[in-house]
Amino acid sequence: VTSIVVGKNKTRVYFNTVVAAEEYFISYKNSKGETVKTEPTIANFIEVKDLQLPVIKANLIAVNSLGESLPQSVELKNSTKSLPPVVWQTFIRDNHIIVGYSGELNDESYTIRYGVSKDKLLHKITTYTRGMMTIPIKKLDTYFLQIKRKDKNGDSNWSPVITVKNNL
Repeated sequence: VTSIVVGKNKTRVYFNTVVAAEEYFISYKNSKGETVKTEPTIANFIEVKDLQLPVIKANLIAVNSLGESLPQSVELKNSTKSLPPVVWQTFIRDNHIIVGYSGELNDESYTIRYGVSKDKLLHKITTYTRGMMTIPIKKLDTYFLQIKRKDKNGDSNWSPVITVKNNL
């Protein structure tokens, strides 16, 4: 597990994919004591919805043709804020960082904070455009960024820090 982002009755668990795995899911017990499994995914994250308890112990499991992996324990939590957008792709081209991200109909704006150090995201840019943002940069370097959304209920939590490398 690389990062866990909490939201209002939701948690998004990010993880490193494993070469031999065909899909992943999370298993946990709900407030009634019933075992619940998320829909399997091939992505590097799983979003667990409808969390009714403040904290839930869960297991991340990888699956392939030989069966299920040993479970990796994760803790699912609730927050008063919504989840940030999912960042689908980032790259640097023509002195710009290009960021592709998810958007919701009720989103009012998106803010990215970024910088050349993971611990010093000193620059911010906000847009009202859903789905993609371009950020002008002065030098070609490795950058780090986080994104959040704003809707009628306020700001979401920040996404995990994402590394954007100049591959030229």
